[in-house]
Amino acid sequence: VSHRHGLAPFLFFDYLQKLDAGHAGPKDDERMRVSRSSAGVAELTRELGTTTFVISSINRIGYRSEPSLDVFKETGSIEFDSDIAMLLRWPEKKPDETPPADLIELWVLKNRYGRVPPGPIQLIFDGRLGSFRSPRGTR
Repeated sequence: VSHRHGLAPFLFFDYLQKLDAGHAGPKDDERMRVSRSSAGVAELTRELGTTTFVISSINRIGYRSEPSLDVFKETGSIEFDSDIAMLLRWPEKKPDETPPADLIELWVLKNRYGRVPPGPIQLIFDGRLGSFRSPRGTR
């Protein structure tokens, strides 16, 4: 692919908690299994020299008003293994406000390659296309 288009291929794992690292024992809890899977994905990414996107669930603390890397603590070593950690979520509703149904917040929680924005990045989600765009120039 890269020789034809000039772009390096990437890997995409939809849902880290469903991966099996192959080393889990019968007594391992979910946190240990997810840690092994996360480490395995990180190792595979390094070996192949590619970019990898991994979707993961978060713990309930991630629903609070300002998320942090703590949301990944219960899901193993995702916090340690990731180069960039981001969280998509619906904005928190204020009592006197109803945000547009298609407004989504992107929180960058970790970025080994640059700065972490101090707050969320506002995006508009198009469910028909499964895509995101900037809200600038809309509404």
